[in-house]
Amino acid sequence: MPSDETIESIAKVIHANYRQATPADDPAHHPAMRDWPDLDEVHRAQNRDQARDNVAKLAMLGLSVVSQAEGEPDLGLSDEQVLKLGRIEHDRWAEQKRAQGYRYGCERTDEGPDLRHPSLVPWDRLPDTEKRKDLDSVRAIPSVLAQAGLGLTRRAFR
Repeated sequence: MPSDETIESIAKVIHANYRQATPADDPAHHPAMRDWPDLDEVHRAQNRDQARDNVAKLAMLGLSVVSQAEGEPDLGLSDEQVLKLGRIEHDRWAEQKRAQGYRYGCERTDEGPDLRHPSLVPWDRLPDTEKRKDLDSVRAIPSVLAQAGLGLTRRAFR
């Protein structure tokens, strides 16, 4: 696993990309839409968890995160790898939401004692629009790493 400093760099890029891709009517009313320095620790930790999990998912494919100078320039993820990791990403996200107290509900509720989210369903029941979010997140991993000054290489097995 990369250093805490490296994970923090990856987490900041994940957060910045999330903010750029997510429309918000009024960022002051959306705690996750704040700049990194103003972001609460719960949301920072979620980004760090995703960064660590991305590194672990890449390791499942035999890939390692290295400095950009050591990385293989055109090493990306195949469609098959993106699909595999997209399913895993959805499961990670759902587990994180459940740990926060969320459960399935047709309407999203982010405040109060009865937290609900319509995407807390198995992958096969997830709408294509929601699957696309997970797949896009995985597809972006090499770009996120590059933005953090990192790259990918195939691990050498001994």
